[in-house]
Amino acid sequence: MEHPPQSRSRLRLVEQACLLGLVMTLGVLLLGRLTFLIPYLDWFSHFPVVYLIVATGFTLILLVTRKWASATLGLLVSLYCLILVVAPFSASRLDPDVIGERRLTLSALNVLASNQAARKTLECIPHADVVGLLETPPSWSGVLDEVKSTWPRQWRDLRDNPTGLTVLGDDRIREARWFMLSPGAMPAMHLTIDVDGIPVQLLIIHTMSPQAPGMLNTRNLQLEQLANLINSMEGPVVVIGDLNATTWSPTFTDFLHGTGLRSYRASSGPGSGLKGTWPRWAPSWLRIPIDHCLMRGDVEPVSDRLFEAPNADHLGIFIELAIGEDQDRPLPAEQVRANNLRPVPMFWRESGPTQRGYPTVSSE
Repeated sequence: MEHPPQSRSRLRLVEQACLLGLVMTLGVLLLGRLTFLIPYLDWFSHFPVVYLIVATGFTLILLVTRKWASATLGLLVSLYCLILVVAPFSASRLDPDVIGERRLTLSALNVLASNQAARKTLECIPHADVVGLLETPPSWSGVLDEVKSTWPRQWRDLRDNPTGLTVLGDDRIREARWFMLSPGAMPAMHLTIDVDGIPVQLLIIHTMSPQAPGMLNTRNLQLEQLANLINSMEGPVVVIGDLNATTWSPTFTDFLHGTGLRSYRASSGPGSGLKGTWPRWAPSWLRIPIDHCLMRGDVEPVSDRLFEAPNADHLGIFIELAIGEDQDRPLPAEQVRANNLRPVPMFWRESGPTQRGYPTVSSE
């Protein structure tokens, strides 16, 4: 049955609007891949879930209106979005029983500098061996004293701005030192923890929020400083905190592959793309994963979960890690291949496999 001229005109307008939306979505996706040319394009890389929903919506409209050629483009754009969403979480998980019985539990939460509900917030934090509290204000001092029976070791740099940091820990911490992420003079903590005879280097980090070009540049320089520090360390290394970069950011990808770190989310399944941590009050498909736990060495995630705290604008992360005895033990070949998948597919770049699937880091 042929549509009347007015209906055909409306269908053409719908097709053109959907086609324009698909082209714009693809353009934004490609811009987010070009940060190696213009670093500020990193802003476009963090929302592949949103792009997937938008592209799928346009494609469904084109399918319903039987605009097959345009719908084919929509299917290709949706497929590319799906690859971006799924690929970072597609690695296989090594059986923790292969590693041994040593365990280390960690929690981290960006509490928000204006948060005055210290007691209620601390009650929501899962008990862990070490807890990192980001953006802790001076008003929290008295309440932090009250939890010394649970966490006897405490280090505090309380500030009225978003750079405060508090670390709570137990007696397994052997060494602790403050250092500053530069530029920005943002405090960070380096702990050495004795996990049943194995020293684990733990870094608790909060990098600059890239809300403006200068702030994005500051965050990138902080990640470079952090990479240099990590590459100077031996043995197992764990990094936890708010890195203000998502799993899909090419800048973050380069940081991972330059240090040999891998995310606890890497083997948590494709649904992890919907388990972001910020902003807390947004629907799960709108939250982005900027709070991370990264690891290097014979360290494997055993369990993990997100938790909510009042007045905080982030969800917190809790993770249980298994610490292995042999930090030089090679992984099976299939695990090496899985770990060498780039967290973001960048098909024109390669990273060579090394032992445990990490890139070679130059000591020069």
